[in-house]
Amino acid sequence: MVLLRIVPGMLVRPLHNRYFDVDRFAELVRRQRWLRPDVALPVLFAAYSVLSLSSHYPETVGVDARIYVRAAAAFLGGGDPWAAFASDPGGTTWHFAALPPTVLAFVPLTYMTENAAVWTMLWLTVFSAYFIVRSLKLPVWWLLFPPLVQGVYVANPQILLLAMLLSGSSVLRALAPMLKIYALAPLVGERWMRALAIAVAMLVGSYLVAPDLWATYFARSGEIAARVFEEAAGGYSATGTNTALLVATLGGLLALAVVDWRAAGWLAGPALVPASQFHLSTMAMPVLARTQTTLLIALFAIPIRGLPSGIVAVYGTWRAYQVVRARRIGGLGPPAEPRSPGGETIGQAR
Repeated sequence: MVLLRIVPGMLVRPLHNRYFDVDRFAELVRRQRWLRPDVALPVLFAAYSVLSLSSHYPETVGVDARIYVRAAAAFLGGGDPWAAFASDPGGTTWHFAALPPTVLAFVPLTYMTENAAVWTMLWLTVFSAYFIVRSLKLPVWWLLFPPLVQGVYVANPQILLLAMLLSGSSVLRALAPMLKIYALAPLVGERWMRALAIAVAMLVGSYLVAPDLWATYFARSGEIAARVFEEAAGGYSATGTNTALLVATLGGLLALAVVDWRAAGWLAGPALVPASQFHLSTMAMPVLARTQTTLLIALFAIPIRGLPSGIVAVYGTWRAYQVVRARRIGGLGPPAEPRSPGGETIGQAR
């Protein structure tokens, strides 16, 4: 409670003063009809999705699933999963870099041919994308959300992971961290304690089942991390690339956690995961669906490195400011549906 009063309170005065009226600014933006979210956002989504896909070779459809299946096959064959890789026709190479539980999660797919496994994952991600949009009660044009499109194109487990988290099943939610460890953050943020307990038990079990796999990972963790940073060109988060932005992101995430623990859990991944890819911004979709803020949605749709961290730094600060301001003018608590300056709400699909 002390943090709730002190940390956000420090931000109120510079954000709201006689030279800048936040409410009037938001009203001026809302008067611009061409900025209607049901017009501007689908166009933005389509433009950036086309731009994103145009930079990929056709041969890279499902490439991430291919890397993960090859890593699991290497493990079963007694080899090194982190030596598994895939390349595009231009000579760019990507190596497997996930934790040991991910290797184990993909073992079942090794009992079919590699191409069959890749197509299985590809169709699972397509179905997962549709399930995510419908579960969040978003308009169908959200299927064009650029991070979602990129994740489906390469068949990255991130899309399946998000669908599992939104499934309503404690078992499926608990399986999500086996695909990517950062799925633990939403389990904590949403206080899905049963799923969290099962997930922790399975992660511990992965060590008991394959201690040598974990030993190999720990022995090579420095090399694996350095290689993935190089291959990801630093990634989309600030971690490991920009110290000043990282500090600002941590501050914004802390402020957000004080006033909105749920949102902090979902946004921790895009904000902080090292060497993250653009598709990781799909983790923000539950927050975007809840806030319905046009500006926030538009920013997460733009593929700029460091932007997800910057968004979280600013949004966390803004959200904390909203809570303090609401209380100063007599509100009883944080607004039910937070908005940022210039944001309009988007009507959910009926």
